[in-house]
Amino acid sequence: MGMTPKERFVASMALQSVDRVPAMYQHLGGAYHLQEVTRTSISEGLRDVEGHKRLCLGALREFGFDNVMVGWGDILGEAEALGIGVDYGNPRVYPQGREMDPERIASLEPADPWSGKIWSVQLRAARELVQEVGDEVLVIASMNDPFLVASAVRGFELLLMDQIADPESAHRLLGTVLGTLKEGARIMREECGIEVVFLADGIADSSQNDLASSLAFDIPYSAELVGHMRHLGLRVVLSNCALAGYVEEQLRDCAPDAMHIASEGKAYLRMSEMMRGDRCLIAGISPMRKILPMAPDEIDAEVKRVMSEFGDGPGLIVSSAGEMPLETAPENIVALARATRRNHP
Repeated sequence: MGMTPKERFVASMALQSVDRVPAMYQHLGGAYHLQEVTRTSISEGLRDVEGHKRLCLGALREFGFDNVMVGWGDILGEAEALGIGVDYGNPRVYPQGREMDPERIASLEPADPWSGKIWSVQLRAARELVQEVGDEVLVIASMNDPFLVASAVRGFELLLMDQIADPESAHRLLGTVLGTLKEGARIMREECGIEVVFLADGIADSSQNDLASSLAFDIPYSAELVGHMRHLGLRVVLSNCALAGYVEEQLRDCAPDAMHIASEGKAYLRMSEMMRGDRCLIAGISPMRKILPMAPDEIDAEVKRVMSEFGDGPGLIVSSAGEMPLETAPENIVALARATRRNHP
């Protein structure tokens, strides 16, 4: 008898033998198809617990990955709890956030995640999904790192300027966000029963911020949050699928249970060698350059290549390198999920 999807995923993160390489589903990839088959819009999924669950379970049923990921909507969940405005337009796409007035930021205090209109929906959905399907399938909660959330509150360009012109205010905002996220992690573990958190930190990347600034304002806050999560008993997937991401520095300083990186990234092969036998690697295949335009058999071949490069040892999971576009054909997403089955020895 084979392993359950949850057993397979957890074992891979622990560098234990599995019956096949797991496939990880990220956020709400291919959401146009999911909205059609579940008759639930993204907007409804962000505002209503049952809608959120329908979309998550629809993805599990339609695509066949080894997990569901609860919590999506870019960085709106955490940022809205801290006080930004959210503009709902087309219900089939993610809403837009409105940056906070600077005078409000100066007096901002850590927020209660349950007070957020979006985040509270995600937390309740996470708790119910753990109860309903969590014995069989891994329910992964998604969260964004402090710098990403702060960029939504302050504005990305303004936060980058603050690093130079007003570092004290930047650190104050980041500390406030960190306190909020720590409480969110506690709720996920103690009140929702979550075991694994997907932590996005894709701005630690040379095309968006220099290394010195990332080492001062970004990575240390992620490291403190990862340490807090692991102290709570959570396993952490740290995600940075930027092609020039500071992934080696993140691995060194944050020490997550798994790193999710782009298979086309500059440091990918080096990271594969560093992590093999020591830390779980989640290999991300480009959603824009490969999963979206390729034929299903080409996606299968790409997964086979990634698996072959890694070798036979435990600790590999295959995924997309970021959320798959809304319009991604469902057969392409299914091909990604099935490829590890087809290519398993």
